[in-house]
Amino acid sequence: MKDVFEHQGKHPWLTATLFVFLLTPAILLIIPVGKVLQRLFPEAALWMIFPGTALFILTFVVGMLIGAILFVLVMKPFVDKAVLAPFYIYPGLPVISDLSARIFRWAYRHDQNRSA
Repeated sequence: MKDVFEHQGKHPWLTATLFVFLLTPAILLIIPVGKVLQRLFPEAALWMIFPGTALFILTFVVGMLIGAILFVLVMKPFVDKAVLAPFYIYPGLPVISDLSARIFRWAYRHDQNRSA
């Protein structure tokens, strides 16, 4: 795990770009969801706040997933696979780590077919 952080420290611009790619789609998805909820429920009762919060969290996670996919697809032609791999393949949280590794393998699936 320490090696991953050292690798990210060696590539600060790539790390910053990853955060921009992760947060931008999430924020851009939250805004229309908030506008739709505001139009549907202009005066929300207290009990409606809890499902709304869950919807915002789910929307943010989906936006970050979209950002992670976009990041690997956009950076693939510009950044070497060995440099990009530690940003996606690392031991961390079981579900998140597996999902990010699957995204990375999916993005490079055609490269494996060419080398075989």
